[in-house]
Amino acid sequence: MYSVSAYYLAKILVETPVLAATPMAFTLIVYFGIGLTITAAQFFIFYAAVFLMAQCAASWGYFVSSIFEKEDMATAIAPIIIMPLMLFGGQFANSKNIQAWISWFQYISPIRYGLEALTVNEYDSRVYNTTMILENILNKRTMVIANAAGMTLKESPTFNSSQWAVIKYPEVNPASISGFDVGIWKCMVILTALTILLRLLSLFFLKVLVSKFQ
Repeated sequence: MYSVSAYYLAKILVETPVLAATPMAFTLIVYFGIGLTITAAQFFIFYAAVFLMAQCAASWGYFVSSIFEKEDMATAIAPIIIMPLMLFGGQFANSKNIQAWISWFQYISPIRYGLEALTVNEYDSRVYNTTMILENILNKRTMVIANAAGMTLKESPTFNSSQWAVIKYPEVNPASISGFDVGIWKCMVILTALTILLRLLSLFFLKVLVSKFQ
């Protein structure tokens, strides 16, 4: 019979081409289908992020399945583990607005790092018009405010905000307001590290528990 290590390594080697081809097919369809910025560098960074997320997702699957004897038990427990990773991944709640006592959970979520890499890759290279244009409701006079990104209108003796309507808001980089502050390459490294860690833990639990389950 084959050893646990040999079986596990063979499984990873057999599944790796599929886990590389599927993200490429996804990238080819989605990237051009939704009209993302067409440059070679951004295309391959997008693919690399999706590829690493697929690898990390598979690693979570290996890990969960390695600590349970029965498939139905692993299937039942998996959502309990995966749902928090999704909830704190950044797509449902702004990462910087999560309460401090639980915000640490986002840092073990591969979705958070993948989403940041994809967001920064697409939006950081763009040029944003940060001009705000106001129009006075009473006399239709306009006011132009340069570099107004993040600015809020406040009452003052010389300014009555109720008399002004915003007719053009400044453009804002979505990455800058989403709490994404790790950076593309650090996200890639962290996703790689999570993948390796989870696969090593999976191998460890398989070796430790396989005799117990036999």
